[in-house]
Amino acid sequence: MKSEEGKIRILIVEDDPIIAEDLAGYMNDFGYTALKPVDNADDAMRTIRENVPDLIMFDVHLGGEIDGIELAQIVKSKYSIPFIFLTAFNDSDTFERIKAVEPSAYLIKPVDEKNLHSSIAVALYNYANHHPAQLPAEENDAGLKVQDFVSGDHIFIKVKHELRKLALSEILYAEAYDNYAFIHTKNDRYIVSASLKNVETKLPKGKFERIHRSFIVNMSKIDRIEENTLHIGSKSLPIGKTYKEQLMKRINLL
Repeated sequence: MKSEEGKIRILIVEDDPIIAEDLAGYMNDFGYTALKPVDNADDAMRTIRENVPDLIMFDVHLGGEIDGIELAQIVKSKYSIPFIFLTAFNDSDTFERIKAVEPSAYLIKPVDEKNLHSSIAVALYNYANHHPAQLPAEENDAGLKVQDFVSGDHIFIKVKHELRKLALSEILYAEAYDNYAFIHTKNDRYIVSASLKNVETKLPKGKFERIHRSFIVNMSKIDRIEENTLHIGSKSLPIGKTYKEQLMKRINLL
């Protein structure tokens, strides 16, 4: 979608306000329209829903729960928008994570103006001329999706281009995020392209319990409960008023 003036609209997702301002200035100099920069995933998703940009620039290391790479995965699973990563880090782990999301470009900070300009131009050109038609979001196989079955003591989730077997005993809790959910284990966090309500239907009721509109917990992982807070290891989760009574019925209390 173009602006009223017909200009390409670009969204900058950057948590350093000085860098964000500089990038917005570059966009205007290049003849594009810079949407108001945002510094977190929630504001980014809101802006994308309301203004669907023509290209997105993601800072890899955003502050908050979701970094730029995870946010790009979410956006890619729902929207057909080219994107570029910006990062001050050039380590192999970061590069492998970036490569897996298949961005249009990957630039190291501080960004050279000419490289930035050419990278955006190439990204927009390639997208306009070579991007395949997209399936509707609910049929699109991009991103990570919860499979339609739980088998015995495990569940399968789609990670990149493979189905990964995840033991139910590894799951600590599931967390809602917009129309998506996170599955948390001790060492990893998986993004799944499904609502928390949908995830709840895939988990065995006897082992997992909804404690809040945003959280489902593995009952065997609960360490302690204090008033309206539940603790799993070092993580503290809120207990919603409407869920507390049912939770307490499930607790084996002496």
